[in-house]
Amino acid sequence: MAGASRSPRCGACVAAAILVSVALGACGTSATAIPPTSAIAATSPAATATAVPPTATGLPPTATPQPTATARTAEQTAPATELAATVEPTVAEPSGAVDGVVSPGEYSISVEAAGVTLYVRIEGDDLVGALVARTDGWVSVGFDPEDAMAGANYVYGYVTDGQAVVHDMFGTRPSGRDSHPLDTALGGTDDILEQAGSYSDGITTIEFRIPLDSGDPYDKPLEPGGSYAVLLAMGPTADTESYHSARGEAMLVLAR
Repeated sequence: MAGASRSPRCGACVAAAILVSVALGACGTSATAIPPTSAIAATSPAATATAVPPTATGLPPTATPQPTATARTAEQTAPATELAATVEPTVAEPSGAVDGVVSPGEYSISVEAAGVTLYVRIEGDDLVGALVARTDGWVSVGFDPEDAMAGANYVYGYVTDGQAVVHDMFGTRPSGRDSHPLDTALGGTDDILEQAGSYSDGITTIEFRIPLDSGDPYDKPLEPGGSYAVLLAMGPTADTESYHSARGEAMLVLAR
């Protein structure tokens, strides 16, 4: 009875041992079927590693961004004096010649009265001027009169046979004939440094150059920045004694 009762238990043990052996055998088989990790890496296809070229060598180099915003900020915040230093000074055009023709832009100052236009500019110690009027006769300007025509320094000119004739005169009386004789007739000097004139289509043009301050007692000194009354007139003929056909007064400001 005792042997019969042990027999089934031993059979179960044997069966369990058999199952363990089988399982161990299966595990042994699985262990030998899976190769080591290094072997897997060695046997992997090489195309997998080389199929895609490296990004660093496959794409063109990227340009380094420039700090444009920083450059603009520096320019915007630069001191005003530094920016002003980069502005080139304006170069004035050369002055026109005294040639009897008034060109656009040749004169910086002009006044008009009684149909006579006076143009002037300052060149160093000289005043360059032009008188333009629709007349066949003379034109004149009297600088800084004191009593009507008296006390004024006159530039009086006309064109005859294509040539300009320009006189330096001085007002000795308020009006009438011989009220403005030549400076030389009074013991002074002729201070017309340059002169030229033209006549075309009924327009007489006289250009002249005089000193701002000649030192002649029969001239009037003129100062840059000063304001002066001027008498403008024209006559019908080239006769210096002919009475004016038009006469007027204007204020001349000699801007610096």
